[in-house]
Amino acid sequence: MDWGLIGTASLVGSLLASVAGVAMIPGLVRRLPTGWFARPPIGLGARFRAAPGRVIAQNTLGFVLIALGVALLFLPGQGLLTILLGVLLTDLPVRHRLLRWLASRPLLAEKLQQMRRDRGLAPFEGQPGS
Repeated sequence: MDWGLIGTASLVGSLLASVAGVAMIPGLVRRLPTGWFARPPIGLGARFRAAPGRVIAQNTLGFVLIALGVALLFLPGQGLLTILLGVLLTDLPVRHRLLRWLASRPLLAEKLQQMRRDRGLAPFEGQPGS
């Protein structure tokens, strides 16, 4: 087994995942409705009835990312960010509270509003996370 090749592939994969994650953020912020942080989360049952395949796929991907993130804690890569992304994709009860808490950090809240302004979109209702 060529450990040098495995290490190089792991490093390249980690870099690509980091770049892809950062590149996706503006698109995700652009797609959020203006009242996303102001309204309560939609229950899992309602989302599952509306789109069961999507809910199953999203949760499966989330749990795979959590497992990958745990592995990346011991391998080269962005373990904590991968775990965070996995939690955000799952329907764990802490997800919405975690998102609101992250978005309520002053610097991040201002950046989210700035991303919306820069793209000519209406700002989020109230302060994100408030």
